[in-house]
Amino acid sequence: MRNITKAVMLVAFAAMITLVFVSCAEETPGETTGGLIVSTTQTEPATTAASATTQDTDEIEADTYIILDDEKTIISGEGAAYSAGTVTITKGGVYSVKGKLTDGKIYINSSVENKKVKLLFCGVDINCTTDAPVFVENSPAETVIILESGTTNVLSDNGDRAIPTDTTDYATATLYSKDDLQIEGEGTLTVNANFNKGIFSKNDIDIRGGVINITAADDGIRGKDSIEVSGGELNITCGGDALRTSEETVENKGDITVSGGKLTLKSDLDGIQATGSIAITGGNINITAAGGATGAFTSYAGDGGRPGDMGGERPAKPGLFGGKGSGKRPPDSSALEAAEEDTPSTKGIKAAKTLTISENPVLMITSVDDSIHGADVSLVGGTLTLTSDDDAIHGDETVYIGGGEINITACYEGVEAKKIAVSDGRVILKSSDDGFNAAGGSTSGTAGGFMGMKGGMDAVDSDCDINITGGFVLVNADGDGIDSNGNVEVSGGTLVVFGPVSDGNAALDYAGKFTVSGGTVLAAGSSRMAQSVTGDGVRVFAFNYTQQANTLVSILDGSGKSLIGFVNPKSYTHVVFASDAVDSDESCYLYESGSYSSQGFGGVYVEGDYTGGNLERELK
Repeated sequence: MRNITKAVMLVAFAAMITLVFVSCAEETPGETTGGLIVSTTQTEPATTAASATTQDTDEIEADTYIILDDEKTIISGEGAAYSAGTVTITKGGVYSVKGKLTDGKIYINSSVENKKVKLLFCGVDINCTTDAPVFVENSPAETVIILESGTTNVLSDNGDRAIPTDTTDYATATLYSKDDLQIEGEGTLTVNANFNKGIFSKNDIDIRGGVINITAADDGIRGKDSIEVSGGELNITCGGDALRTSEETVENKGDITVSGGKLTLKSDLDGIQATGSIAITGGNINITAAGGATGAFTSYAGDGGRPGDMGGERPAKPGLFGGKGSGKRPPDSSALEAAEEDTPSTKGIKAAKTLTISENPVLMITSVDDSIHGADVSLVGGTLTLTSDDDAIHGDETVYIGGGEINITACYEGVEAKKIAVSDGRVILKSSDDGFNAAGGSTSGTAGGFMGMKGGMDAVDSDCDINITGGFVLVNADGDGIDSNGNVEVSGGTLVVFGPVSDGNAALDYAGKFTVSGGTVLAAGSSRMAQSVTGDGVRVFAFNYTQQANTLVSILDGSGKSLIGFVNPKSYTHVVFASDAVDSDESCYLYESGSYSSQGFGGVYVEGDYTGGNLERELK
């Protein structure tokens, strides 16, 4: 009788185990045997049911099943074991994981060179008070976390845990890996990084899918060698940088690429920072750095009201270096580094090397420091909306605009670099100081000016120039509209400048020459410091003309065709107009009021029929 009873119990227990692993999404059974570790071979139906679709393959099947339940944790399959709150994985394979650890972790230490460790998260809740809830010590072929569709997974750590004093080789993130890390799938991962970083890899991080919500005391995601985002949804709120790389000594390392996904990044420091290059070709990116632009564009101390990184002092930001935890910082903490600097970096996107935005991403950035900053910046596609208390776009060496739509709603300076070039695209900007500013480098010679009023006392910087060969540029500047320490050349496209009201600045300000050989230039601003341009095969008109703000003014050729129309939101007293559409001996005619049949850009009309205006004067 006892033998029969024992046999029945074994059969019942085996049936229970099978039911537990039939589906990744089923509930964990309420009763298990404490400390039990089970290793069995799964039946074909159970293995097939516990599968998930991933970006790499059509379907992935689990080799080993893990049901987390503290000391009641169950493991079925090879390569994993449980002891004292820790699930240790020692070989490559696919591990289906679900359940909860109230104080424990998953520890991966695999030496298999050619087989990845794949964690299929099917509803995981892991909290660890002394370490990272997921710690990858060794996984040479890469660790992949797959978020099962329809599941919510949570990783949390303790902000008050002690920082080791005998080693620097410890987990500084909630999801911590010493090897490559990849995240994909269609489920949700929530990371509560109370100690320091949210997700960290000493090598590469590849985000391909899933909804990833991170709240971090320091950086949201840091990949030492690289970060790649091609899909998924990232929602990050952090006290450091939202996305950051940190490798500075190895060539071709430290890059960040974004080709897809939806990113909402709220950081106390930089939104995206790379020690290498940044390339953005897709995705929808919304960045708020240090709470976003305050609008205090002229309230800084220092060099002429210039913000902190140019000699002034930045206003204190509430909550800077915020986040959770005890305030203790590991040595590689971004917040710790920033606290030791005179001026914390609070840029939207910052690259130590090249920064390229192309194809079709959508970016919205509001930042205390520069919205976009790189050694060399190339913007050839996408839709960008930028607001900054400093430069909207800054290149240490160059800025090239070759496509896309750029709308700078407010900033201190709009575009700044030694060399600025525009060949295509549309730029509309509003700045409290200079619109385009070509500054830096060496100086030589002296400058010429218009009527001797400005430029004659400025040295010409041979390293600085602004070159416009195409596209549409509209600058609305309270300082100098176009400011070059060297030369300016326009050979195509349309450049419109709504210059300052104050006579202390001018719509056009250059130390060398401003040459127009093609395209259209229209500048309207104050008169006392006004400079004109030199025509190379194009007609140039420069004249005093007093007009009130928000009045439609149009310039027509002799046949009555509109060459340009504009509504300046500010009053002005001087106008410069140059166009390759006007013959050298042809007069033009200035009209006020009227209307256009086409839709303008930022109050500028470059096409469409003009009717109904009043002739104000002939331009000869």
